Amino acid sequence: MLLGTLLKEAEPVTVDPLFFVQNSLLHTASFLRILGAKPEVIAVSR
Repeated sequence: MLLGTLLKEAEPVTVDPLFFVQNSLLHTASFLRILGAKPEVIAVSR
């Protein structure tokens, strides 16, 4: 499974969208750990 975030083409990377993305990914990772998965964080460039 791959979870990621893609901002709009012209949208600058700011704290606001990243804050919500981080919270969402943390919640998902915590839930996956409960199910026995071992989530990892990696960087993927365009």
